[in-house]
Amino acid sequence: ARADQWFARFAADHGTSGSTRVLKLVTNFGGTGGVIVLAVVAAIVAGRRTPARAGAVAAFLTVVVAGQFALSNIVKALVDRARPNLRPLVGFSGTSFPSGHSTAAAATLMAIALVLGRGRTWRTKADLTGVAVGLAVAVAATRVALGVHWFTDVLAGLLLGWAWFALCS
Repeated sequence: ARADQWFARFAADHGTSGSTRVLKLVTNFGGTGGVIVLAVVAAIVAGRRTPARAGAVAAFLTVVVAGQFALSNIVKALVDRARPNLRPLVGFSGTSFPSGHSTAAAATLMAIALVLGRGRTWRTKADLTGVAVGLAVAVAATRVALGVHWFTDVLAGLLLGWAWFALCS
């Protein structure tokens, strides 16, 4: 609870119009439209690289994306946690725990890294994984900085997303 309060207060006290614009841009990578666009683009790119596996890749990405949405919303309904009320900088709907943006970014970006890394060097796979983790953490941080989630919401979202990805993969 202390960490939740500290992060929420820090974000409310230090946000600027410039930082808010950047945060809104980054947070879109975890939104519904963002993850769907990213997954479709990854499916097309991977499908062109290995046409014989295009259907399997599309099915895998569909299961990851659709499943994480369902899982996140089920947990939200069960937990029913209120959102922070300090100074939200963007609109939101529903309950707070876990962060849907964080769940979506974690699961989808790791799935994309796996799909795009098939048949590549270990170095390329490591780079793709690093980008996926870094961007998912950045999306999670934006949700706290924008005042719409507690720190523990985004932490749980990341863990839930990565667990769902691991189960699917």
